[in-house]
Amino acid sequence: MSPRERSHTSGRPLSPAEREIALIEDAKRDPAAFAPLYDAYVDLVWRYAMKRLANEDRAADATSQVFIKAIAALPRYKPQMRGEGTTFRSWLMLIARNVVIDKARKHRPAIDLEAPSAQPWMVDHGRSPEEEAIAAEERELVRRAVAKLPAKQQQIVQMRAMGLKGTEIAETLGMTIAGVRTANHRAYKRLRELLGDDKGTR
Repeated sequence: MSPRERSHTSGRPLSPAEREIALIEDAKRDPAAFAPLYDAYVDLVWRYAMKRLANEDRAADATSQVFIKAIAALPRYKPQMRGEGTTFRSWLMLIARNVVIDKARKHRPAIDLEAPSAQPWMVDHGRSPEEEAIAAEERELVRRAVAKLPAKQQQIVQMRAMGLKGTEIAETLGMTIAGVRTANHRAYKRLRELLGDDKGTR
């Protein structure tokens, strides 16, 4: 029974969380039913892999591996319900992190924070040439500042920029929520200091 069919039997439409759980249960029984989950998260996984690997071919390969591993491990996944389990996005990003770490070890140096392709979220293609020139200078300053952060703080800054929540970052990086908050605060405090120093020297 599809998620839509389940909504008809209950007499109300499924919430987004309930619909995702229904899709997961369908995919556990039939891997072909994984397609909607793939469509929902492939861009997030690819952007994460691209930020960490800074290479389109390796990022694409990593993304494929993530979903292959996810389909294989899906029967063991326990959705978050009543305060137990984990969100599917957090679970998937943990797989992505492990795959990216493996790839990074095989292709060092893997992360190039100086490369524009490593930070696509900083680009605004709607700007005029003059505005883009100014923005490019600002992006360069930010890239240099982020590169000076400890590796864990770099990951937190990048994952925040991708829209992941504190709890999801904590689960992905194997940290406590308090640890993520502390590291996040220190990272942005240090970035403000570095960017202030850079602007003051121009």
